Amino acid sequence: MLESQEVDIFDAGPLFIASTTEIRTIKNSDVAKVTLTQDPLVEESEYILANERLNFRACIGKLKFTSKTQVVMNREVANALLISPGDLMRYVTIH
Repeated sequence: MLESQEVDIFDAGPLFIASTTEIRTIKNSDVAKVTLTQDPLVEESEYILANERLNFRACIGKLKFTSKTQVVMNREVANALLISPGDLMRYVTIH
């Protein structure tokens, strides 16, 4: 990552630039179709989750994979992401 020599006028912090192909969460993310459950998915791993909408939402939540392209998500997490059954969502591992 390179420092841009510019300053963000809103928070006065420096800006950094990077190719989007080099940002881990973009490069390693995948898309899956969602089904919902009321269960908390206690035993499942946590991921960084996002919807695929212009009204962007993201959070950390658990997924249960039924296939490489199909996941089960808790209804509460889906509501936070504005996701309905059958929608596509993006996910990536936290670490």
